[in-house]
Formats: sequence, structure tokens, C-alpha cells
Amino acid sequence: APAPAPAPAPAPSSSALHASAEAIEDAAIASKSHKRAIKVAPSQIEWRQDENTIALLIQIAGIDKRSQPPTFSANEVQMVFDSQPKGEFRQSYVLRLHLAGEILPSACRHNVADLNMMMVIAKARPGDWASLTPSSLGTQDPVEMKPDVAALERSALEVGDVWDPMLSV
Repeated sequence: APAPAPAPAPAPSSSALHASAEAIEDAAIASKSHKRAIKVAPSQIEWRQDENTIALLIQIAGIDKRSQPPTFSANEVQMVFDSQPKGEFRQSYVLRLHLAGEILPSACRHNVADLNMMMVIAKARPGDWASLTPSSLGTQDPVEMKPDVAALERSALEVGDVWDPMLSV
């Protein structure tokens, strides 16, 4: 006798559909943000440390809390996020920070506030770091952050205007 047909899968709950829609929207935000991003001065990043952690403060107002969370690896932090301070244009950023020491990625966390973002980075071994980033990088900028300039220019147009890229050169 043939095997009985499997029962149909239950319909996803409305909360599961909502979470799925948010995940798709978050992925779209990250994808768009990563293509063109603004370079931000390292002076917008402050850090403090104790024996076990580094507190990293990113001084950028209006960070979108729906942005993808940071990715922590053994000695690097990466994040794609959007920012739109009140009364200003939306800007997209990519942050990639090479760290001077090893960290415990699973013990790291972040929090977004209205005026900035805080990351708490757990050190792999207790002790003080001489610097946040390795001195072996030489003149390379260990912090890579960039804005979506083309999107800023397009968003500055009035309704009905046509964007001319030659005018923005």
C-alpha cells in the first residue's frame, strides 16, 4: 500500500511572518548600505578599557536600530548601518575595525542610542591594550567608514526634479 501523504505544514503565525518581513527589510537595508558608504573620521570613535573589556563609543547620531548588528571575530569588528540625524539626510556606513588584541566574539554586545552607539568588546585575555588598533598597520586607517553620497544627492531633489549626475561632479 502506498505511504500516506504527509500532512501540510502549518501556516506561519503572524508574528513569524512579521519577523520574516523585518529580516528581509533588514537585509535590504544592509545590502543597500554596503554598496556605497561614507568615510568617517576616526575621531568619531572613542574607546576606554578595563582589564576585561573595551568600551567603544561610535559618535554618530540617529543610527537606525534596524541596521544589522555588528559582527565580532577574533580580532575584528564589522558593521553596516544607516544614520539619519533629525533634520538631516540619511547616510549609510560600513565600519570595519581591526583590533590590537584578540576578543571573545560571543561575549561582545552593542546598544544604539539617539546620539551614538556603544559596543562592549570582551578581551580574550585580561590586561591593558597599548592601543585599540595594531601599530603594524602603519599609515593604513584601521577604521573604514563611508557614506552613500549618491543617495544623499538624489534625496536632496524636490518632487518632480530629475537627478543629473553631471551636476553633482
